[in-house]
Amino acid sequence: MKYDERKAFPHPVLVPYNRDFTEGEFEVDVDYRLGEEKFDVQLEVERRLAEPLLQEYLAKGQVQYVTEVLCAETNFEEAYCSSQQSERHDFSGGELRGSVWITSFLTAKERISDYSSKNFNKEFVKTEFEIEKGAALGIAEPSQFWVGQEPFQDIGTVWELVQSPEIEMGRYKIDLDSDKIQIL
Repeated sequence: MKYDERKAFPHPVLVPYNRDFTEGEFEVDVDYRLGEEKFDVQLEVERRLAEPLLQEYLAKGQVQYVTEVLCAETNFEEAYCSSQQSERHDFSGGELRGSVWITSFLTAKERISDYSSKNFNKEFVKTEFEIEKGAALGIAEPSQFWVGQEPFQDIGTVWELVQSPEIEMGRYKIDLDSDKIQIL
């Protein structure tokens, strides 16, 4: 599922960009380390879920965390399911190269027929929802990192504007003998 702030759901979903829940949060920290080999990557994901109903469902095994790893340059796309607050994944052999996106979800492992919380926004007319297996109940803001290259390295400039009292207004002179091309 692609992270989209304009996406609406037929039931309350705990996400940073809407107010489906009046309280609670689902946040994910992603840390990565490059290995000794050029394209080896160690990915660590740490989650914080602060919403009583969703914590209860997680403890009962009714919901799970899903971490989606996407890398367009290598066409790598994998989803990892877990009930743990943290997880680690190792990638090697160039599985990840260039831009890598990590998105974490909280999804229903089974059908939930009584999805109801006092923390649901009062704008929801219904107070109880039926949730299908696989439905998103929480979405964390995605993270991006780069493997094997920097996205935009500072290339600097070859030009330098220099004021000179010897040059009259409206005229200019170009000096090619300095480290940078000077426009006087």
